[in-house]
Amino acid sequence: DVDFTRATLTAAWLLDCRFTRVKMSDADLTGVDLTLASLPQADMSGANMSSAILYETDLRETKLYRTNFTSAFFTKTNMTDASMAWTLLANVDLRLVEGLETVQHDGPSTMGIDTLYRSQGNISEQFLHAIGAPISFAEWKHSHTGFARRRRSCILMSASIDRVFAEHLHRDLRRYDIDCWLAPDAWAISDTHSHHLDPVIHFYERLLLVVSERSMSQRWIKQAIQQAGIREGYEGDESPVVLFPICLDSVVMANTQLWGSRQQEIPHLTLFEHWHSPSVYQHALNQLLLHMKASEK
Repeated sequence: DVDFTRATLTAAWLLDCRFTRVKMSDADLTGVDLTLASLPQADMSGANMSSAILYETDLRETKLYRTNFTSAFFTKTNMTDASMAWTLLANVDLRLVEGLETVQHDGPSTMGIDTLYRSQGNISEQFLHAIGAPISFAEWKHSHTGFARRRRSCILMSASIDRVFAEHLHRDLRRYDIDCWLAPDAWAISDTHSHHLDPVIHFYERLLLVVSERSMSQRWIKQAIQQAGIREGYEGDESPVVLFPICLDSVVMANTQLWGSRQQEIPHLTLFEHWHSPSVYQHALNQLLLHMKASEK
């Protein structure tokens, strides 16, 4: 049997790998890509699976004690007859997990409220009770999920150098009744705050990302673009539009290092060049609102 116990496999590409009874206990699998991987009867006890990509991953009969699934991507993931105890299910969408009702619960697990919101409440009461949620929690779920989903629909992020524009745009979006949260300025002071990006981008339905010639070299901006692309590629048949780039300079649009392969595939990009002109700003704002409306299902 293959043994990855306590191994560090951060951001590793293990696409289409096939291991039976592989040992991954206490391994660091943060950001690992297990697309189409087959890992039946694996032992993932204590493994850190934060932000792991589990697209059509076979996790049948796996041992998931103390496994951390924070911000992992579950899309057609087969968890039939897996076993859980003290498992962390924070900020994940469980709607497309297969065999969830067959999971054996050998102890309580922790599920975040953000998971309930991202799953739009579509988690069986049987599963909720099995992880240790009280009966009254199911009633709360039915009455709050829709409201919370609307409130968490959009996040606006910018570098500190573009903060004046971001605050101006945020006020106008609220004026047009767009539920949008402006990320704290402290997050964008430097790349040291990029650890906030993964869970936040996965939680909100849309990312409005302000980019200018002065800010486009910051690494966290490129990371945000990449994370949004991952979401758009791995959230099943819904194919959500996540990224709405807001460019303050036309030169940003031609930066191939920033956009990579997406450069010619961003129909929802809005140019706010010369935004200090009221007429130019209003025209660009109208375009942004149209982009957001067109993306709605």
